[in-house]
Amino acid sequence: MSDSKSCTIRTRKCIVNKLLARKQFIIDVLHPDRAVVSRAEISEKLSKMFKVSDLQSIVVFGFRTHFGGGRSTGFGLIYDSVDDAKKFEPKYRLVRAGLATKVDTSRKSRKEKKNKMKKQIIDVLHPDRAVVSRAEISEKLSKMFKVSDLQSIVVFGFRTHFGGGRSTGFGLIYDSVDDAKKFEPKYRLVRAGLATKVDTSRKSRKEKKNKMKKQRGLGKRKKAAPA
Repeated sequence: MSDSKSCTIRTRKCIVNKLLARKQFIIDVLHPDRAVVSRAEISEKLSKMFKVSDLQSIVVFGFRTHFGGGRSTGFGLIYDSVDDAKKFEPKYRLVRAGLATKVDTSRKSRKEKKNKMKKQIIDVLHPDRAVVSRAEISEKLSKMFKVSDLQSIVVFGFRTHFGGGRSTGFGLIYDSVDDAKKFEPKYRLVRAGLATKVDTSRKSRKEKKNKMKKQRGLGKRKKAAPA
């Protein structure tokens, strides 16, 4: 090496992954006179090694410097095209490479959105009451999570503990009523007033079921035989 600040790149365990439209390998970077080597420089050297015209189709990540310095090891991916990189790469690496834009949201808003969508286990303490209505629980949850529309809150599956005074159930808070209608089962939508129940008698349901049943064996032959 003529330049004291230069580095040497070696690749190993190279695999051609046709399903993900890329070559993938482990990169060893030798840099005895430097603390670290930038990803941009590594990508540029890889483009010359593999004769890649578009640097954006090369992704390098996960570099760790060995104990004592002078050598780093990481991973490299070379996609067939930039579109393939956009298709298969995780979003954070696309943002790092400048192929996607980062949505700047506060940690608080992300946490609130996550908590709204996840299934909550609800403990209700009611020492002086036998049960607490679902409507009252939904109202209290709307105040806790600052939800304006009560119909986007679904609570169900409450069971009172032995001895009374405490019940446990589940709660879901959807982003909108339309999401609730899309993902909730019909019986819970009927219970919440978001769907109408089709009132049919037991007799009519049984007759419809019998009509739909497939005739088998002797009954099928009798039905097919002429009178």
